[in-house]
Amino acid sequence: MQAEIDAVDYSVPPQELEVRIARRTLARVYVRGSGVEVGAGTRPWPLPLGTSCFYGDVLDTEGLARYFSATGSAYEGFIDAQTFAGIPDQAYDFSLSAHVLEHLVNPLGAIEAALRVVRPGGIVMFAIPDKRHTWDNPRPVTPLKHLISDYVTGGEDTRIDGCLEHIRYLHPQWAPPIPEEQHQEEAIRLANAKFDTHYHTWTSDTFIEMIEWVEENLGGSILHKELVFNENIAVLRKNV
Repeated sequence: MQAEIDAVDYSVPPQELEVRIARRTLARVYVRGSGVEVGAGTRPWPLPLGTSCFYGDVLDTEGLARYFSATGSAYEGFIDAQTFAGIPDQAYDFSLSAHVLEHLVNPLGAIEAALRVVRPGGIVMFAIPDKRHTWDNPRPVTPLKHLISDYVTGGEDTRIDGCLEHIRYLHPQWAPPIPEEQHQEEAIRLANAKFDTHYHTWTSDTFIEMIEWVEENLGGSILHKELVFNENIAVLRKNV
């Protein structure tokens, strides 16, 4: 899809406006050519004029309309953000995602996959919520050693743990608490259904720790890192 406009809607609340302007500015600085964005939903990354982007998701148009309770999501075809399966190596100049990695059981593996599908010198840019400024605030921070373990194993062995955190810390924010004696059974049920929740959490400090590990181990050099309101944004360049 050809990028037609990189304008920002100034009618949104000030904190949301701050995020959108930051994303647009970073895209203007770093994004060129053709790329891919996964999980854009109703808020695709504002892109510079003259770029093109393929928008992929694990949900189809109808599924996205139900998920966001609104139509108009950016969607052109299926892409699994965890693996980018089916996309050739070095197919794009850039890869984007915002508030996607926290939904995956293996975030480091997903970053590695995003680096795989961009060309040498290409850009991988992503935003992850900072738990201190979202409904994830009551939850413990995911340590780097947990993320590395998920990278090594694929992450499925800790999916139940993520569901347990959802039951203990997130579910009571919206519904009556589940009795503690039922937590394990309910977590297993949710994990088997591959329940959509945040499986990991970050603060700005642990986010930086993670992307520094990526720089040392996965072949992406850090060009930019920033906390903007409730999200941490990183820009990586694939090493040549």
